[in-house]
Amino acid sequence: MIVPYLTFMKHAEVVVKPKSLDSRPVLKGVYHAEDGSLVVTDSYRLYKATNAQDRKDGAIIHPKTGELIDGNYPDTSRLITDNEPQFTASISVDEALKALKALKACGQVHDKKVIAKITLNDDRKATISVDTPIIDASYYIGEGELLKSDADREVVFNLQYVIDALAMFKDAGVPNVTFHAYGKSPFIIKQNDDLIALILPIRIY
Repeated sequence: MIVPYLTFMKHAEVVVKPKSLDSRPVLKGVYHAEDGSLVVTDSYRLYKATNAQDRKDGAIIHPKTGELIDGNYPDTSRLITDNEPQFTASISVDEALKALKALKACGQVHDKKVIAKITLNDDRKATISVDTPIIDASYYIGEGELLKSDADREVVFNLQYVIDALAMFKDAGVPNVTFHAYGKSPFIIKQNDDLIALILPIRIY
């Protein structure tokens, strides 16, 4: 599946928006790699689409203005690992997007920034939950697969980052994605290798 260029650039705008990136101008743009892929990152999340553009000059382009940005984009190739994940779960994009927006609303009763976690239980049921002093809510994803017996079965993350990623997959016409967890390393949400979202987990201890 070829991801529409304008769709990727639209969602890249969200990634490059933080004021904290003003001190690193190259991260305000989308890297147009020589292999035809598109990459955008804010150091906490990364989106990559393969075979999505025809440039061969390694340009860095602001996703909203189209402005060319001078500089060297960081090497992100090693962030997307080929290692076997500790556990995986299949996610319906449309269903999960609606559910996670509801979880966000529940969590914001306590705090504007909502922290959530995905858990794979002993019965292999994968859930995403928000636990605050006043609300405990969860969404049952479905049956996951534990690939390593010593896996970290919980991954804590910024819920908005996952919502943003799923919104990109939905706009790209992707019905289902796979969640790959690697313990304390960044987790990956992807549709084959055509479109990938990598998100840094939050350490709570």
